[in-house]
Amino acid sequence: MIQLLFVFFVSSSAFSFAPKNFNEVDVDSWVNRVSGVSSIKTVGDPVPLGGYEGVEVLIASEWLTIPQKDTAKDRVEVLPTLRLGKGLYENFDVFIVTSLPLLKSDFSKWGFQARWMAWQAETAPLMAHLGCSYGSQEYYSLIITNSWSCEILGNLIVKKFRVFAGLGIVRSLTLFDAGSTQFSSEEVQRSAAFNKYLGGITFTSDNRSFGFQIDVVEETSLGASIGYRF
Repeated sequence: MIQLLFVFFVSSSAFSFAPKNFNEVDVDSWVNRVSGVSSIKTVGDPVPLGGYEGVEVLIASEWLTIPQKDTAKDRVEVLPTLRLGKGLYENFDVFIVTSLPLLKSDFSKWGFQARWMAWQAETAPLMAHLGCSYGSQEYYSLIITNSWSCEILGNLIVKKFRVFAGLGIVRSLTLFDAGSTQFSSEEVQRSAAFNKYLGGITFTSDNRSFGFQIDVVEETSLGASIGYRF
């Protein structure tokens, strides 16, 4: 079981490549396909911690589709992260997100997310929350994407399941090191804005949670998590 979880959450492709000699088309492809899905994901219990006195710890994993230069085949990269969440007051919480230490990955990531439950139905298990996040994602330290996102999610609670769906916006600024491009001897910058659509489901049992999420921007990315509330 432990080996299965390790493969599921932290294994990565063995066919890594460092970004070199990107042309203008490669740069635009990266921005459209990777930068848009670099924002911080909810990927866990969508109900904010609120006044919960403890903390929530999640091990999450994201699957990103990486365009390969000079080949028609794409590559799937696995990005494992650690999420630490704390409820501050009422229906508000914050999460700190960072790459899992001591695990080899071509990507590294860090950021934070703040969530606020803006509405809750009085007679039905329905609620909605607003979330905003900032994240920085690096690939071989040659391509750095800074992203800002805001989203609104609708949540439906059915016994131990939380089903959520929503939409939002993502703004990104991607920096390509001079060593990654063939058309410039200096750093190349590209900014972009995207619409974001997302949905997922989380199973909760006692203080444990198991979540799955799909994000659709220009490209589709998947996320999964295992969490525990202490």
